[in-house]
Amino acid sequence: MRQIFKECSIKKSYERRREVADAVYLAGGSGVLALKSPVKPDCPLVDISALVPKDIVKKDGRLVIGAGATFQDVIDSALVPSWLKDACHLMASMSLRMQATVAGNVASLRDDSYLIPALLAGDTILHVYGEEGEKDVPLADYVHRGGCSCIILALSIDDGCKVGIHRIARSSSSHSAVNVAVGTHGVFACVKGSGFAFDEDDLGKMEYVDDIIDTAAYKRYVARECVDLLKEVDG
Repeated sequence: MRQIFKECSIKKSYERRREVADAVYLAGGSGVLALKSPVKPDCPLVDISALVPKDIVKKDGRLVIGAGATFQDVIDSALVPSWLKDACHLMASMSLRMQATVAGNVASLRDDSYLIPALLAGDTILHVYGEEGEKDVPLADYVHRGGCSCIILALSIDDGCKVGIHRIARSSSSHSAVNVAVGTHGVFACVKGSGFAFDEDDLGKMEYVDDIIDTAAYKRYVARECVDLLKEVDG
């Protein structure tokens, strides 16, 4: 039987996660509790859904999104730029958008992530709680090192940046083959089976693989085409 721990504070939740072998955090639950989730059905959960902030505010020229905010919360907020709303709309199911949290999508580090390329292009900084207490971590660093056991509390995004996004998938509800974002802060992408690219050189050098989603040759081609298209649109 699955154990679910619900602590009274972020600090205690973090400590519990470190004490219990294989435990994972639970917020929205769209990934952890999904039928084909990579998280094992008997894996212990540390429920932080009531502890992480959900508000969306502007502060010091940046947009701050609480870790508990769902995809739909982001779409419904008048403060959020259109490019980030477009990224959230890539999750086609409204029922999932009302459940899935922005921070949860980041923490899962999926190579078909709806949001990570766009958030990288938005110069996102994560506010996290970990062994050293609360601190800020650039999203790029978090992705590079494969995440951590910390709890994401909020995401801070450059409110003035411009970002264009394009996702290639067989259908709106399919896993993406390629998801590309081009903006003020550079070119970023995730490629199914290959991982994340942090610039155009990464995109050209990464190892593309054949899988059930698509062929390696196709992924390489559309990744390059997406970058060229978005650059052209941006002018």
